[in-house]
Amino acid sequence: MQQTNAISTPVPDAVPSRLRRFACMMYEAVLLFGVIFLASYLFDTLKYRRCEWKCHSLNEPSKLAAQRFGFHYEGMFRQAIINKGHNRDTCWYSVLDYEWPASKAAFERWLSADNFTPEGQQKQRLETLRG
Repeated sequence: MQQTNAISTPVPDAVPSRLRRFACMMYEAVLLFGVIFLASYLFDTLKYRRCEWKCHSLNEPSKLAAQRFGFHYEGMFRQAIINKGHNRDTCWYSVLDYEWPASKAAFERWLSADNFTPEGQQKQRLETLRG
């Protein structure tokens, strides 16, 4: 059986468990930095007014990730598409330009060296710092 991380990326069983955990953490770190850099570029450089996150309504890990990264639920676009003969409802999340400075500050506090022990364990969760 394959193990998955919080974002539902399969990790083969043949990979040792410590390496699997490390691979999952690295995948999530890359996703987090991607979201931070993209949002920073959109809001700080291009001066966009909003950034959207859309996902399948049944994809719980993606919905949780959107909320963890500071996106706010806007609603569901029902029967958005037909995929493999089935209706797909799409959940919409967003961060707006005036919300970005607070989200960015929470990311920066969370990633600062002060938030980690010498062993690399976080002291405060991102959700706590977002308040």
